[in-house]
Amino acid sequence: MSFTAGLASCWTQWPAGKFRHFCSACGAHLMSERVAHPHVIVRVAMLDEDPGSKPVMHIWRSHDVSWLQDESNLPSYPEWQAGR
Repeated sequence: MSFTAGLASCWTQWPAGKFRHFCSACGAHLMSERVAHPHVIVRVAMLDEDPGSKPVMHIWRSHDVSWLQDESNLPSYPEWQAGR
């Protein structure tokens, strides 16, 4: 993954080892990562092209806006998925 415009700023957050990256121009949250995990969480609205991956679940649905319509049959959780 690369940032094609502007600069990304990074802040460490609690718990230690979690990093959030923001646009230094507008403050938009771009991605999150944890040192101990092999993946990153990318904010989909920041992508210019289809990443070639599809969602496998929806998490943090308790934060959805009232107008969001999701007609998929994917597993859905108000916070984290069960067992996490």
